Amino acid sequence: MESCEEKDVAPWDLDESKKSKYFRHWYLTRLIPQMGGLNKTLPVFFKQSRLLKGCHLRVRESEKRELKYLTAELSSDRDLLMARSLLAIRLACYFALRHGFDGDIEKLSKTRFSWILSCRPSGGYWTGTGRDLPCHHLLCPWCWLRRHDLLYRSLVGKVGNRVATSTRGLGLGSRLHCLSFRAHGERFFSSPAALNELRRLSEIEVKPFKTSRVLLRVVYPMTDLRGATVAFMSDQPFENITKGVTEFPMLEKGKLGIGVTDRKLPFSRLYASRMTWIPEMLLQPELAGMVCEAFRGKNLFNVSGG
Repeated sequence: MESCEEKDVAPWDLDESKKSKYFRHWYLTRLIPQMGGLNKTLPVFFKQSRLLKGCHLRVRESEKRELKYLTAELSSDRDLLMARSLLAIRLACYFALRHGFDGDIEKLSKTRFSWILSCRPSGGYWTGTGRDLPCHHLLCPWCWLRRHDLLYRSLVGKVGNRVATSTRGLGLGSRLHCLSFRAHGERFFSSPAALNELRRLSEIEVKPFKTSRVLLRVVYPMTDLRGATVAFMSDQPFENITKGVTEFPMLEKGKLGIGVTDRKLPFSRLYASRMTWIPEMLLQPELAGMVCEAFRGKNLFNVSGG
């Protein structure tokens, strides 16, 4: 994938008239800082994305207009930073998709990527005229945060208690150990067997633990869309697992990295660092579409063992 330095994706040349037609659907009215572990996840987003940082600067220039619908005054600098960050994500999504379609807004509006622009945002209460229901697009940041929030509530919920329609509490708590497998290589998603092989290898390694504990498994594409991560999380340590990087023979020059945490860490930090989201994922629609096809019909997370 081309880096931001190789592709000029500066957000300050936006056509405001076109942006108003396809982008201005939602206004932030109230923050919900605890949703989706925003304090832990948003910094990871911004640390890895030049585009997000540039959009954050742009938001500061127009925040009086963008934040005028907040029903309560921002109580701290952290709240203000979070509000700016959420607005920056919206702006970055728009610019990444517009840039990925070579500025052809009409072409973008006819694709399912346009769902992301009108999807109901997360991290707070929003008012506007966008889609009332989530788009459930794999690369949508708002649905990413909603999945994270659902997982978090299931982890800390009482065992067996209903968290959502088909999700029940696991009672694992908010601090967990993590065992992750990352396969990376050119044309990862052009190889139909690559993702299945990654999942097979990870299942073999984690098999000894599945009989003795509840495991949360999460599968997600890497931010450059050249690979994927499978992570298993538990309230107990993963012992006798060798860390490191080895060859991933399914791909030419492919690599498989295995990582294990030595101590319990906040789930929000673990999830954000292994399944992070950045707008650069949307810069190449053809590749992003290929990623979505590979994940079509597959659960991004499940619970096993116990």
